[in-house]
Amino acid sequence: MKRILTLCLLAVTICAVAQESLPTIAVYVTGNDEINPMLASRLVSTIVSSHKYTAVERSAAFLTELSKEQTYQRSGAVDDDEISRLGKQFGVQFVCVASVADVWGEKYISSRIISVETGNVVTTASAFGSINDAQQLIMSFNQLSKTLVANMDNSTNNNAKKVAVYVTKTGNRDVDIILGDQLVAGFSKSNIYLAIERTNGFLSQLSKEQKYQHTGVVNDSTISRLGKQFGVQYVCVAQTTPYKGTYFINTRLVDVETASIVKTFDAEGKTLNTTKEVVSASREIANNLLGMAIASTSAGVVNETFTVNGVSFEMIYVEGGRFMMGATSEQGIDAYNWEKPTHLVTLSHYYIGKYEITQELWETVMGSNPSYSKGSTKPVENVSWNDCQAFVNKLNSLLSSQLGIKRFALPTEAQWEYAARGGKKSRGYKYSGNNTIGEVAWFTDNSYAEGSNHPDYGTHVVGTKAPNELGLYDMSGNVYEWCQDWYGSYNSSSQSNSVGPFCGSSRVLRGGGWYSNAKYCRVSNREFYTPSNHDSNLGFRVVLLP
Repeated sequence: MKRILTLCLLAVTICAVAQESLPTIAVYVTGNDEINPMLASRLVSTIVSSHKYTAVERSAAFLTELSKEQTYQRSGAVDDDEISRLGKQFGVQFVCVASVADVWGEKYISSRIISVETGNVVTTASAFGSINDAQQLIMSFNQLSKTLVANMDNSTNNNAKKVAVYVTKTGNRDVDIILGDQLVAGFSKSNIYLAIERTNGFLSQLSKEQKYQHTGVVNDSTISRLGKQFGVQYVCVAQTTPYKGTYFINTRLVDVETASIVKTFDAEGKTLNTTKEVVSASREIANNLLGMAIASTSAGVVNETFTVNGVSFEMIYVEGGRFMMGATSEQGIDAYNWEKPTHLVTLSHYYIGKYEITQELWETVMGSNPSYSKGSTKPVENVSWNDCQAFVNKLNSLLSSQLGIKRFALPTEAQWEYAARGGKKSRGYKYSGNNTIGEVAWFTDNSYAEGSNHPDYGTHVVGTKAPNELGLYDMSGNVYEWCQDWYGSYNSSSQSNSVGPFCGSSRVLRGGGWYSNAKYCRVSNREFYTPSNHDSNLGFRVVLLP
């Protein structure tokens, strides 16, 4: 179904020097919803104030062509290849696309920034709010626009696998729009995949040639052939089946080269009567397809060691399982409200660094050493979350021939806490590996209290305290460790492979550091900083996703 394109592009006066140094971006909002002008204005204002782009007003010809060429698919998304072509034709480097849909008495707003050069979805954001609550809609605008621009700080992984998302028709347009949008968002936010919304030719061919089998799924040989033709490595197929008041959502990731199904996830018995319920189900699916699908543990799995330019580091295997995340009873009166409520989390297996990333490993990958307290086998510190993302992307690139589909990443908050607690070998300690903090951690009492002239002041060589049950060192103390997640409040519902909120202003930190009090080094304690923050107490370790 096509809609009339409502386009709002505002001219912005910026000094000549800034205009020369910043990439140009055009903003438009599709459809004819009454809130489009407000949304467009807020997006432009946020983009201009971010000082990351020069917002430009396009010509009438650009607007006419954009309106004429756009094509809505079942997911409700605009054809990004046409956006890219027109952006090149009319001289902008990025295009910000937003659309508004009425679903179940709410306004569902989706947005993304597209690179004109590659046609890639660079970042996405979504929000929703009541049609009848103006204040709530304004808050949604703010959340969406800030998240969209903030996520541009993430480095693009040049080795990411390109994936196209295809949602088969369910008969419920609201479900289709949100499911497709959230799956694209999930893939585009990962360091493993790059979300590509393909041309109208790809989708129309797929729709025309698909053959439903007895299982009701799309023919994978057709998926493979068209994927090759249109330049993607994977296709994510999602099909939603209503049954007696609930929905069954079946998803799979198809390898275009081999036509084999590499990952599947089924969300069964879901009630999808509100925007929030569909968003929740969609995010659950995306989380389970992003390199962390539930898999059986193979007997005899061993740890892995990698070497970069002569510097080796070891990754410890963590067998997946269930655990109670948050302020469990052993945390006692030290626990804070933001560690509550406790909730059941199920995780697939993964690998995590035996040690915090050392300065010698950072330097061999990045070519510099930002740390205040120098020492090749001390943890690297004074690194921001953004810096960590750049490191991870470069590490994946340097080791791409060894990794295959595996990828290094920052641990999710759930992965970090599960590993710090000792995984399936956990003995329920308050700190990582012991109830006596001095046995396992460098913290304020042994690293800070005696002053800067003392030889023990500051960070220490990794692995010089006792390990936890999994053989992991320094998960309590030494340096705080960045996690992948945006910071947000817990809820009591059970979760599977949680990646935290899909938006926010700060990223999670865990474990405490060398000048932290003991209560901040507990396995359930949570801290947060903005992604650009640097400090001598901030470091990280990585996970390896199968």
